[in-house]
Amino acid sequence: MLKKTSSILLLFFIFTTISFARDKEEILTLHEHKKNILILSEHLEKCTPYKGEFIHPFNGQKMQREVTGIIEEKCVYIEEMPNNGKMTCRYDTEQLPVIAQYYRDLALAESYSTSAKITIQGDQQEVKTTYTINNKEVDNPLQECMQNGTCVISGYE
Repeated sequence: MLKKTSSILLLFFIFTTISFARDKEEILTLHEHKKNILILSEHLEKCTPYKGEFIHPFNGQKMQREVTGIIEEKCVYIEEMPNNGKMTCRYDTEQLPVIAQYYRDLALAESYSTSAKITIQGDQQEVKTTYTINNKEVDNPLQECMQNGTCVISGYE
């Protein structure tokens, strides 16, 4: 009986240790992810070259993002998207502090979310996207950049 109880306890400790290690790894990954966003925001604000990994919110995979620097008077930023897509942004220098601050806010947030509401009336379609950081609705400057053509997504047909 003691042998069976010891085996069960040993298994319990092994699984608890594995679970703890996995949780610790996820926490470190999240910490690393937030640190990378803060580093990105510093480079983006000054438009200095930077290349790093990030966890894409759509699929949870590690992908690459890069600030290449000033090209033709615009700060060029490139981010991998799922399924071989790519987002390329060409920011005016006046936009950089606002974009960088948005990334900082995300990195330092306790919580953030995005929701979309689509309204269809006949052949008209309206999409209302809401961004929330720490339970407060905020404007997303990246959404505006997508709408005005500063950022373009490519690679999808």
